[in-house]
Amino acid sequence: MSIQRSYENQTGCRSKKPRGFSLIELMVVILIIVGLVAALMPVYSKVMMKAKKTASQNMIIAVAACLERYKIEFDAYPPNPTTGTEDDGTLMLYMNGPKGRGVEANVGTPRERHYEPFLVLGKEYIKADSSGTKLIITDSWGMPIHYFNCKDYVELKNGNPKFCHNPSSVDLYSTGPDRKKDDTTTEPGAEEVKDRKKMTPAELAKEDDITNF
Repeated sequence: MSIQRSYENQTGCRSKKPRGFSLIELMVVILIIVGLVAALMPVYSKVMMKAKKTASQNMIIAVAACLERYKIEFDAYPPNPTTGTEDDGTLMLYMNGPKGRGVEANVGTPRERHYEPFLVLGKEYIKADSSGTKLIITDSWGMPIHYFNCKDYVELKNGNPKFCHNPSSVDLYSTGPDRKKDDTTTEPGAEEVKDRKKMTPAELAKEDDITNF
């Protein structure tokens, strides 16, 4: 009996301990993952770049629409930035008031009116200037947008309408992913703007500025 029990105890399937990955197997897996990441990075970068461009284009369109609302109420667009066309806080000041709570007009008179903020943007498109006292409108790359009041330039200052892309309204643009103005984007009010219809395909292919014109 004891011999039989001993034999029975020795028969049957023996349990095996799970074997871990070898160093070579781990290295192979890591190399595969690194290869996949390297292959997908360019695709990811392109997708992100396209998303930022689309977001900035939508923001420019939204600002242009808000400027039209402002113009309907005041029969004028906000003035240009103090220097050049790069926004310095002028747009937010005129469209949302000094405290960002709205615009007051004809204060202290029978015609006094209070307007809700004209411009509503996500926090990602607004940053404080170096002094911390003004709010600047920026694009998806954190660069200030450019604004030029073409209507005032042409009608009040007798400027050449050919120096503006939108002579009867405003010019808006973002410098895009490279954070600098394209050679094909003429600074409004500085010189005669380039006719896009006359540009070569090579010139158009180099453009990355985002505009309302």
